[in-house]
Amino acid sequence: MRRVITLFAVLASLALTACASPPPQTDYLGSSGISAGRLTPYQQTLAAQLFAQQPGLQRVAVTSFVPADSLQQGHDKYVDLAKQLQEGVLSEAHHFNIGLVEYRLTNQLFLSHQQERALSRDPQALRSEYRFDYMVVGTYSEMEQGILVNARLIQTRRATVVSAASVLVPWQAVATQTGTSQWRKGGLYRESISEETE
Repeated sequence: MRRVITLFAVLASLALTACASPPPQTDYLGSSGISAGRLTPYQQTLAAQLFAQQPGLQRVAVTSFVPADSLQQGHDKYVDLAKQLQEGVLSEAHHFNIGLVEYRLTNQLFLSHQQERALSRDPQALRSEYRFDYMVVGTYSEMEQGILVNARLIQTRRATVVSAASVLVPWQAVATQTGTSQWRKGGLYRESISEETE
């Protein structure tokens, strides 16, 4: 009988401990291999620096972030990072009551067996005219410590910079694998496991 009571007490305490434990935190790794969750603080910082002093702006467009040296998005190895930062700034702008213009919206809804979509980058599928009062533009550069991202909120009529933002995304947040090796500045860098856990 004593063993049954002891077993019951152990099982009850395990059940209570399991209920009190937070669920394990997972990081979604998309096709780019870059964890969206690891970028969230940097997206929030960019949006706060851009919009905190200008809450409630209307007709704002957020453009693609491009490499600072070429100002063109090509087959750059950070194109996925740039897209995630752009989408993150779009999402975070709503916390500042920013009225965004989704200029990638198509004239119609496209249906297929696997998806329904209304966004496109094909000029033929898009609406012909939009009015923007403000535009967010951004660039990024490879630095020794990570990727330096700079963004500006521009008033389009006068082409004046209303606010600017800058954030350094460390290499740990850009790592494309869970391993300890990373490509940086054209070379393979390795870090010890003790450095990663600190």
